[in-house]
Amino acid sequence: MVKETIHAVVFRSEDEGGPYWVAQCLEYSIVMCGEDPEELVRELAESLEVMVEFNLSKGREPFAGFRPAQEKYWRLFEEVKAKSKPVEPKRSLKERLTRFLGRPSVAPRLIFAQAS
Repeated sequence: MVKETIHAVVFRSEDEGGPYWVAQCLEYSIVMCGEDPEELVRELAESLEVMVEFNLSKGREPFAGFRPAQEKYWRLFEEVKAKSKPVEPKRSLKERLTRFLGRPSVAPRLIFAQAS
């Protein structure tokens, strides 16, 4: 079974459509956006697992083709890590049982930061 922890920094951003939340993964430059931070965290975890399952089903490495995030996101993560506790998505009993039975497991650990 694949088990990997992905670190991400979450911050608020704004454009002409209004404010939104951004999750930037560090080990692999994967980005997700959403209006609600809790929903964003949940959807990020699900999306990462789908990526892993798909790539494994095609005989590829779980995150084939993804490079690490830009250095500025690593620095932002390190800056706020000392002040914040990592957030991990809550898992339902069904999700935990599915993982126990061998489904790939990706555990995002997120740090929330203020937008710069």
